[in-house]
Amino acid sequence: MIRDDADEIKARLNDRLEQVLDRFWSGWKKRGKIAYCAPVNDGDLGSFQVYLGRVNAKYDRGVWVRSSAGIGGDELNLYAYGFTGSHRATAEVFRSAREFVGLDNTRPETPEEARRREDLAADRAAKREADERRAIEHEAERQRNAVVLWGEVAPIAGTHAEA
Repeated sequence: MIRDDADEIKARLNDRLEQVLDRFWSGWKKRGKIAYCAPVNDGDLGSFQVYLGRVNAKYDRGVWVRSSAGIGGDELNLYAYGFTGSHRATAEVFRSAREFVGLDNTRPETPEEARRREDLAADRAAKREADERRAIEHEAERQRNAVVLWGEVAPIAGTHAEA
């Protein structure tokens, strides 16, 4: 029997995105909502990026790109890339990903397991939402401060700066 649980696996991988990064790219660095998986040093973070939150209304959490190799994809492709070195999701990748996210390859999930998983997912979603809300509030505060500073700027006409 063929199981079609790709969406469930992707959702669970998305919930555990940082754990996926820890498993395959232990040296990854986080800057804002982007994880850099192949940093050379603090000045050169490389072209391998995983989005940990929505960025520029274009990239959702779990989307990744490795510009230097011309590849990218979703959470499952990221797991495949870490597991096999190829971003293609094979049956072997699905088996491993199922095991990684706690889905049994032989039996369906019990109602108690499903409830626990859903509770954990809801907690993680609430935390992500709160983090994003704080980031938006922080940016709004920065913009308010910029407006105040702009209002305090004096024109340079008639000063040494004019020369």
